[in-house]
Amino acid sequence: MISKKELFRLRQIQRKIASQVTVDDSIKFDDIKTVAGFDVIATGDLFACAAAVVDLKTLRLIESAHSSAKAPMQYIPTLLAFREGPIIMETYEKLKNKPDALMIKGHGMLHPYLAGLATYIGVSLDKPAVGVAKSLICGEKRGNRIFVNGKEAGAELVTRKFAKPIFISTGNKLPLDVCVEIIKATIVEGHKFPEPIHLAHKLGNRVKKQLKAGSGKNSADEESTEE
Repeated sequence: MISKKELFRLRQIQRKIASQVTVDDSIKFDDIKTVAGFDVIATGDLFACAAAVVDLKTLRLIESAHSSAKAPMQYIPTLLAFREGPIIMETYEKLKNKPDALMIKGHGMLHPYLAGLATYIGVSLDKPAVGVAKSLICGEKRGNRIFVNGKEAGAELVTRKFAKPIFISTGNKLPLDVCVEIIKATIVEGHKFPEPIHLAHKLGNRVKKQLKAGSGKNSADEESTEE
C-alpha cells in the first residue's frame, strides 16, 4: 500500500490534470485522419504496451510500436494512470507517424476524479484523446449518456449483437459526440472494441508471450484494468 502522503500527492495531480482538460468544439470528425490505439497488458509485474496507428477512413494499419517495462507501482483503484501512463507515453514517442488522435483502452473523464487514464495521457501529451472501456466505474446513466457529479462525462455504445456496451469518454480536446463518431467509425463487425484497440491488443499479447518466455514465469493472463 502507498502512504497517505503519497496518495494525497497523486490525488492532487489528478485534480490538476482534470482542471487542464480542454474540449475544443471546433474539432470535427472529418478533422481526424489517423488514430492510434493503445493497450497495456500485464503478466506478473511486467507490462507490455502496444500501439497501432490506423487510417480512420480505411482502417489500414499505418504503423505499430511496443514497449515493455516493470510496473512502476502496484494497482490501486482510480489511480491506474500512474501505473500505465508512463509506458503508454514511452510507446507513443516511438511512433514515427504521430496520429491526429489517441484512443486509450481505459476511461477519460468518465472517472470519479474526471481524470482517468485517457485524460492523463491526453493532457500530458497535449493531444486529442478518447477513452474506451468495457466497464463503468462511476456515474449516473441518462439514456445512453453518463454523468459524473452532474456533468456529462461519457456515453455507452453497443458495438456487437448480444454484447454488453462499451463506455466512451473524452480524454482531452475531443467533444464527446466526436469521440462517439470515432469509435463507431472504427468498429469492425464481430469485434467489441474498435479496430485500433483490437490491433494494439493483438500486438500486446505477442509481446507479453515473449516477456513470459524470457522471464520463465507461468503467470496467468491478466487484462489491463480500465480506469
